[in-house]
Amino acid sequence: MKNFILTLTLVILFTNCELRAQSELPGTIPVVSSSWWQIADEDYDAGLYSNKPKPGEPTSKDHQQVSDFTIYKSANGMWQLVSAVRNTNFPGGRHFLMRWEAKELTDQNWNERGIFFTTKDFPAKAGYSEGVFYAPHCVCDDGKYYMFHNSNSSAYLLISDDGIKFHPYLNPDGSSVLFDTGEGGRDLMVMDNRRQDGLWYIYYASADRKNIKLENRQFTDDYVRTSKNLTGPWSTPVEVGMGTPNRPRTIIHSSYDFVTAESPFVIYHDGFYFKFEQANVVASHDPKNFDGKPVVANIFPDFKYPQDWWPALAPEVIIDGDKMYVAYFRNHHSHPFHTLKQGGVFIAELTWKTISK
Repeated sequence: MKNFILTLTLVILFTNCELRAQSELPGTIPVVSSSWWQIADEDYDAGLYSNKPKPGEPTSKDHQQVSDFTIYKSANGMWQLVSAVRNTNFPGGRHFLMRWEAKELTDQNWNERGIFFTTKDFPAKAGYSEGVFYAPHCVCDDGKYYMFHNSNSSAYLLISDDGIKFHPYLNPDGSSVLFDTGEGGRDLMVMDNRRQDGLWYIYYASADRKNIKLENRQFTDDYVRTSKNLTGPWSTPVEVGMGTPNRPRTIIHSSYDFVTAESPFVIYHDGFYFKFEQANVVASHDPKNFDGKPVVANIFPDFKYPQDWWPALAPEVIIDGDKMYVAYFRNHHSHPFHTLKQGGVFIAELTWKTISK
């Protein structure tokens, strides 16, 4: 009898553990369902700030590039791409924002609209570092456009009525900084979670040199703040962690191990929060906890982590009606498969694939 009870107890425990493990996995995962098309390249015209290769000179990492970006539909029905660009001839940090435009999201080679914003467009008291203008992310709510970005370890906001002409947001006390993003804080991303808990979430990457567990990726992790309003006030930060394991020190692709934590992008679907960690996708029931959660998808089937370097960076998911898309930027000089003739921003369709647990 005792043996029977012990066996039954073990069966129940095993079954409960198995069910719990299954509940940690989503029933669907995001997968690319089309070929990729390019909407912007690295041959943009930045006037005096351009840093293109000379005729006959090969493109290198020292020339101008695109970087983190945002894609959204403006009030006139046109699609907008606003991208940070880097390695330009702009003074200081050599970054500013460029804009492209298209009638359809599926159009290739969008129309270049020139320089969008530089740090020279703000007064010194706003606190921007010269040439440090990173990672815009734009969301629309109640007819207004909110473009979050960062500079000098601080979060900033631009606001617009039409999605094209923006002006800086000022806090009630006249200051410009929404909140301190910590050392090297960057890559702000806003998720609308109001249907679930009435809150907006803003994710970003930042460094904490006191956190020894983060040493192998230059002390960098992802954090989140919440607010009932896009203009704040925003809550104190919570460390959300990573599902993608650190790259082993025996595999050295780059000295920038923090790249894994950069440009977090989170969406909600069918009871799970999916966090895009570059090419990997991590799933969690809790939007404030992705630490050690399972990697459930890889956006690039030919990509093998950790042995390969990232094939693309800075994911952004775009919803257009009942269709979903994902966009990345790729730099020609660092692409691991060496298949790019020109770096830039690329888009593909994304769909939900049912998986067996």
